[in-house]
Amino acid sequence: MLAHNPGLSDLFAWLTAADAPELRTACAVALSLHPTTPLERGTARLTAGWDGRPSNPA
Repeated sequence: MLAHNPGLSDLFAWLTAADAPELRTACAVALSLHPTTPLERGTARLTAGWDGRPSNPA
């Protein structure tokens, strides 16, 4: 899903039931959801993230 803030940060925090930091521009997160569990607060688990910065800055 691609989206804009603040809605995406709010959705991320709701799905993971965490005090998640606001997602920065160009960052990405991967969430794990169980296919038979209804989509509710706290039903997702953060599995990966990238903050938009190069991994090997010059």
